[in-house]
Amino acid sequence: MKIKKVLTIFLGILIIIVNSGVYCIANEFEDAEKLYAKINEFLNNHSDVEPENFDEFCKKFMLISSFNPSKNKSLSEDVIILYRGVSDKEFAKEFKSGNIFIASGIRNVRGCGIYTTPDLNLAKSYTDKNFPECIIQIAISKNKTKILENDYLERLKSIIIEKYPNEFGEFKSKTKDDYIFDSMKDYLDEQTKLIIEECMKIEDPEAQNKLFEEKCAKLNEDPTCKKLQAQRKKYFTTNKSAVFYNSGLLTKLLGFDVLHTYDFLSDFIHSKQDEYLIVNTSVINII
Repeated sequence: MKIKKVLTIFLGILIIIVNSGVYCIANEFEDAEKLYAKINEFLNNHSDVEPENFDEFCKKFMLISSFNPSKNKSLSEDVIILYRGVSDKEFAKEFKSGNIFIASGIRNVRGCGIYTTPDLNLAKSYTDKNFPECIIQIAISKNKTKILENDYLERLKSIIIEKYPNEFGEFKSKTKDDYIFDSMKDYLDEQTKLIIEECMKIEDPEAQNKLFEEKCAKLNEDPTCKKLQAQRKKYFTTNKSAVFYNSGLLTKLLGFDVLHTYDFLSDFIHSKQDEYLIVNTSVINII
């Protein structure tokens, strides 16, 4: 009798575990279908937007579909404190006054949104060295903010690629860079190659880095570089690729407020860090 009872309990636990696993997988496939539908709906609704203007359109779409952030709002203890470093004091002032800037989708790894981190030192690395006070401190509620994990989003995209090879199979063998047009690419590639060749003549790594920074700074001041920069065009060659590689936009389309990533986010810090890409400005509480 005792053996029978133990087996019954064991089978009961096993059924719960199996059912839980099936439920999780089912959720993934259901969410992938939802994301697939949202991507196609977004593309169909805005098919009249040219690829050259699509990135700017996505930024405006995300701002218009959000609400204004709260300022000096009383908060409970159940919050996540986040920091954003900016290169100009004016950006910090504008942000604190409620004038929010959404990052470009093509120039950032995870697309459109407001890039923040709970790591103050990481945020400081994005400020101007002459103005270290350019740090914006904000808070988001743990309970009231819908946070999507980036790893989960990537799994959904992989499911879409496998299930709809005729529509999305191209993204299996290509990378984001394959879809980007950059009018300065050839010029920058050539200049970077020359700078690296000169730096490699020096054996000391610290001296190499110093020379590299000096050469890059000099290049930025070069009249030819400035002229090309003023006329620069950089955009995804197709609207589909612009959406597929814009994780911030996909997070928004799925109905989430924030995309959370735990990964290697900085070249000079060799450990994984947290990043919170805010795509719904209404969840922001400016401190």
